[in-house]
Amino acid sequence: MPKRYDNFIEYLNNTIKIPPTSKYCAIDLFAGCGGLSLGFEAAGIKTVGYEMVEDCCDTYRKNLRSECHQEIITKDTEFPRASVLIGGPPCQPFSRRGKRKGQIDDRNGFPAFIEAVKKVQPDLWMCENVKGLPEQSTSYFQSIIDQCKKLGYIVEHRTFQLVKFDVPQSRERMVIVGHHGGFKFPKPNDYVISAGEALGALATDIPDNAIFLTPAMDEYIAKYEAASKCRTPRDLHMDRPARTLTCRNLAGATSDMHRIKLSDGRRRRITVREAARLQGFPDWFEFCGSEESQYTQIGNAVPPIFAYKMALAVVDYLEGRHQKGMDRYNLPELITRKQKGKKSFQEKDLAVQTLIREALFIIDQLGIPLEGLTGRDKEKLAMALLAAGDVKTSKEWRKVKSTNSGYSITTKQCVEFYNTYLEENMSKGSYDYVLRDGFSKLLIGGIVERSKPESNLSDATRGYRISTEYARIISKFGQKDWEKQVEIFNKTHKTYRERLAQTRNIPMINVKMPDGKEFQLKDGEHNLIQQQVITEFLPRFGYGATLLYCGDSDNKYGVINEKEKLAELGIKDLSQGKLPDIVAYSAEKDWIYLIEAYHTSNPITAERKYELEQMMGECADKCIYITAFESNDAFRNCKEDLAWETEVWIVTNPDHMIHRNGFRFIGPYGETTE
Repeated sequence: MPKRYDNFIEYLNNTIKIPPTSKYCAIDLFAGCGGLSLGFEAAGIKTVGYEMVEDCCDTYRKNLRSECHQEIITKDTEFPRASVLIGGPPCQPFSRRGKRKGQIDDRNGFPAFIEAVKKVQPDLWMCENVKGLPEQSTSYFQSIIDQCKKLGYIVEHRTFQLVKFDVPQSRERMVIVGHHGGFKFPKPNDYVISAGEALGALATDIPDNAIFLTPAMDEYIAKYEAASKCRTPRDLHMDRPARTLTCRNLAGATSDMHRIKLSDGRRRRITVREAARLQGFPDWFEFCGSEESQYTQIGNAVPPIFAYKMALAVVDYLEGRHQKGMDRYNLPELITRKQKGKKSFQEKDLAVQTLIREALFIIDQLGIPLEGLTGRDKEKLAMALLAAGDVKTSKEWRKVKSTNSGYSITTKQCVEFYNTYLEENMSKGSYDYVLRDGFSKLLIGGIVERSKPESNLSDATRGYRISTEYARIISKFGQKDWEKQVEIFNKTHKTYRERLAQTRNIPMINVKMPDGKEFQLKDGEHNLIQQQVITEFLPRFGYGATLLYCGDSDNKYGVINEKEKLAELGIKDLSQGKLPDIVAYSAEKDWIYLIEAYHTSNPITAERKYELEQMMGECADKCIYITAFESNDAFRNCKEDLAWETEVWIVTNPDHMIHRNGFRFIGPYGETTE
């Protein structure tokens, strides 16, 4: 494995240090102990911090010799002027390891961060967060992007594997940047730093304050690793990067705590200094507070060595080093899987790859959300734009065709375009997928329009083309001031999300769960039955059951989806068509309720029951299979189709259950009877 540094520790200590003078100034919100600020200071950007935790403020002031205001940041907080605004809004609301309450979590710092952008109006702003934000709350994430674009910024985000940026641990973080054109994300290394390189002699030394694991702890960890099917022990391996450092695995004596196994077989917890090294802090940096507080500060920190790389890119932007040429754009990375008889994206000619990435970049800048799309979905979206504008090479953007030119292309012609110019190998019968996978988002976003708006969907002569107003902005792609033109364009045009809200102004059903929490389902007869199951059936027959999943036609993965608990129960395939409409679990009885809400289809037939049993595997013995009907008439119409040993519940008669010839009333039939 190639290594860049003869001595990584020397490099870290000599690079991450504060210069005597600074050319620029930045405000750091939710600054923590100063990891992000430290990287920016090392790159020549003076910082002023805002943080509410006293120990963090003390650490910040002691090491950065800058002011750190100890206060809770709100929409009303006032700030000095600065050319750069940075920060790490608390990630717990969106972290995979947290409760994932998202925007409703009191700790959500994005509203305050956006308000600060409005007040300060920096040349560039940057925030760091967990990579799960777009996945956990796609619509909220897109609303953040839209709000920031309306403030006059080009907004871009990337998920980084920090191990490729001199951080000796497997850590992934997302960075969102708002700028006015010409910002380039730093490029990743082609090497990684191992834990052994970062720790050096510390790994073999035994410090005076060493804390060793007890035999009981070793036994517990062994059981944990066996239960979780760990292929290798979760000790710190010196020949590879460390696992992700978190507050939990640093500050607490947990089964996945970071520890070093010594040559004599004993294992000890890593020290504060060792944790700091793995998080990219130089040795001169000292932490304040109790030992637990210091571990927590490290676990929450942005690795300074990664922050330094980002800060260098910010300095390049402030000094205008990427103002010209097509290479100034942060074209999206794209990876697709190999399919039989077809090229993956990576196997296509480099010129074709670049053209598709340019199209995807334009789509993203014009406000079409890409979150949640697979690499192949993104590729199809980009190809649809190219076909709609008849753009065959990167030199043809200025000649993009539109409504005014009289050009249009049918879905059948798109298949031919893809095969001829974009190295696809689609069958001629694939044209139906062009509309679904390519044009649908572009139509909603207003970028593409139909040549025959009133024609039937099955009309093979109906074509698609780029609308005149969008063709004007697309044709200027590559010009020096294109980013500025996009800013103005986005301010004066409805976003995809705003258009979608107009086209889908659908009445919703409010659902209040037994624990008092509320959510909404799309209005409809089927979802009304689901609402009654949650509000009437579960309180009567659920034995304190917790709702783990509730499907909705408007949400592929369900409006309620407790993935971790579902996984514990053996349910890992969360796609529609696999799970029933509702899944609930009673800890009191150790029962799993699998409920189908019948309106016009999908009762629990013998075939459906078999599918569910196969999906549940060993947990099938704990399952109760229930079909919920809106009325007695609905039940009578399909009662002969219902599987044996299943239950029936009827909305209009909520206090009673009907069982299909089982030997007991409500309970898993896999259980033995007395």
